[in-house]
Amino acid sequence: MLFQGMLLGVITAVLQSFSYLASAWFIRRHDSALKLLISSHLIMGGASAVLLPFFFPVKLFSGNSGSYLFLGLWIITFTLGQGGFFFTQKHIESSRLASLLGLKIVVLALIWCCGYGNPLNWLQICGVGLSVAAAFVMNWSGAVQLSFKGIVALIITLIAFSVTDITETNMVLVADNGDIVFAGIAVTLLCYVTLGIFSLPFLFKVRVSWKMLRDALPFAALWLISQISLLICFGILRPVFGNVIQSSRCIFSVLLGCLACHFGWQVMEHKASLMTWIRRAIAALLMIGGIACFSFGKIIG
Repeated sequence: MLFQGMLLGVITAVLQSFSYLASAWFIRRHDSALKLLISSHLIMGGASAVLLPFFFPVKLFSGNSGSYLFLGLWIITFTLGQGGFFFTQKHIESSRLASLLGLKIVVLALIWCCGYGNPLNWLQICGVGLSVAAAFVMNWSGAVQLSFKGIVALIITLIAFSVTDITETNMVLVADNGDIVFAGIAVTLLCYVTLGIFSLPFLFKVRVSWKMLRDALPFAALWLISQISLLICFGILRPVFGNVIQSSRCIFSVLLGCLACHFGWQVMEHKASLMTWIRRAIAALLMIGGIACFSFGKIIG
């Protein structure tokens, strides 16, 4: 199952890289992260509601009252993480932000090691270190500085998404009745149905039009499918290893950023100098090294 989990992590990375461009496109058209948040939650919640009867995670609620707490915590941390991400995207370009999210590995590793008593071996620590180095090379080697607001929003996003990953992994493991794929799909659909319901009161504050729903559809579709893939990946590999593989989105985001600039899609990605793209390429190579180190450490560990 190790190879299948790694493949799902890569698929997640590809889908999320495209979703970042889709979210940037929406925000530039409507100038509102909140509108994207509500519109995408309604779309994903509606689609999940249609599919949930076929994938309901019965085992998750079979005499396990803690599952309701997990679900509530997931709603809070995911919404906070998404809101923080969209706000951060106003201050940091998509291809750079994708690499910065790789810093979540450090937060996850600390929680996983200290909170769950699962120490990492030296190869896995090297893998985490290379992933962090990739983020620094991508973002701190040039003259461009991050704003204070962007840094604060990024920290909130990293912590919120880390707790989200651990919470949803626990739900998948509890819901697993021998079919981890079914459990991953079921938990994802359940989470997004609940998220869609909790998003409804925001319609009194945010006016959502059919045009907004149409423009949010690409992001919502890419994100929902990526989350199904990700939760199955977490169920197989656990959140730290899953995030190391998922961080390969840095590589795909750099490639997509190159394409966006090449075709003149400045609405999604600003043009950058040759040295900037060289730094981003080096960061991508460091990320590949980090994935390789962590993967080998997992195999021998």
